[in-house]
Amino acid sequence: MQTVFTSLDGTESVRAEWSRPDRYRDLFAALSAEGASIGRGAGLSYCCASAGDGVRSVSTDAFDRVLRFDEETGEITVEPGVEIGDLFELAVSRGWLPPVLPGHPRITVGGCIGFNVHGKSQHHEGNFIRCLDSLVVFHPDHGEVLCSRETEPDLFELTVGGFGLTGFVTRATLRLVRLPGQSVCRSRIAVANLLEAIEVMESSSDAADCLYSWNDLTRRGAGFGRGVVYSERFEPDPVPGRKTGYARDPASRLPVPLLNRLTVPLMNRAYRWTEILRGNSVLDLETAGFPIHGKEIYYALFGPRGFYEYQMLVPRAAWESTVADVAGLLAGSGIAATLGSLKLFRGRGTLLNFCGTGVCLTLDVPASPGARELFRQLDEVVLRCGGIVNLSKDSRLEADFVRRIFPEYRQFRERLEAWDPGRRFDSSLRRRVLG
Repeated sequence: MQTVFTSLDGTESVRAEWSRPDRYRDLFAALSAEGASIGRGAGLSYCCASAGDGVRSVSTDAFDRVLRFDEETGEITVEPGVEIGDLFELAVSRGWLPPVLPGHPRITVGGCIGFNVHGKSQHHEGNFIRCLDSLVVFHPDHGEVLCSRETEPDLFELTVGGFGLTGFVTRATLRLVRLPGQSVCRSRIAVANLLEAIEVMESSSDAADCLYSWNDLTRRGAGFGRGVVYSERFEPDPVPGRKTGYARDPASRLPVPLLNRLTVPLMNRAYRWTEILRGNSVLDLETAGFPIHGKEIYYALFGPRGFYEYQMLVPRAAWESTVADVAGLLAGSGIAATLGSLKLFRGRGTLLNFCGTGVCLTLDVPASPGARELFRQLDEVVLRCGGIVNLSKDSRLEADFVRRIFPEYRQFRERLEAWDPGRRFDSSLRRRVLG
């Protein structure tokens, strides 16, 4: 079946075959058929990572079972189509917790592996690889291959954060952690700008289980990035939760865009005061765990044109100069950033993974030719400061820039070509950033 796939940001679309096998013999047949394939889960990446013109997108929908769960050790084996929200519910009901949670519950385990995602606990938990013990990867030329840190470690490293290009993950074994509490206390700390936000986050990092911020990037001068730092910690007592389900599609759009230079500053100011007035609150685990869930209207407000997101990881030593550069570019562009957010990162960068140590800045803007030029200029900022960008969040990145910012770019490309010389797995993302 031919269909049109569109990235979550709404700016990239491709026409491709949509294969939806419901048993393994059909899955392997689809992946072994002539032409290139790519696995597809919920399709919530901001670029076309699980689709490409002329590429067969193979669904993980039917492969969503929990195969084994050791409730004594927290070791769980699942198929790739298990949604992270369902994994979360099962784990919590048994006294366990996935240590790394992306923002939306409909993201699949396969998607978490493909991009080695991070969550709100990145400052001490790291990326999704932190909770992975082993994987089984199917490739038509190699069959099913078990890989882990001890067995086929090169394939394991290449697959986690490898954008689904090494093959179709048929099962994954994860290591959960003991549930630290039954609710989450969220503290809201008002900050005057981006520089103060990071100082507050650094002073809070040891005590916080989760740590992130919301910042108003439409402010100018000393107030650039005025906002709220969220510091969360687990509490022992449960609180009532509101079960809302996970059916809403974050990719839905309103017919007319409502976010522009006039509306965004007003909405940002109203949001900031609303959050400050809420003060501290105690939340149920689901509400705290998935902050995007229930706020999908944000994506719809961009309308049919969509938006662009830029997510950069900046060395701490270059943070002040980077803030000044970003502030100047936004002021000169006349574009209203609809979102600004910060996280602290700790870890080691490998291959094309979005990981390392420093400050993560995320910003969104409505899609327009001016936005593309702004993002091109942000690319130059990242090059100057020695940072990296998140390839899953940006649908316009090209190979030359990606090669220049990732020290192990050539190694990733060569290892992938050695494993998959026939290019049996392909996508729009691969074509853009690897050529």
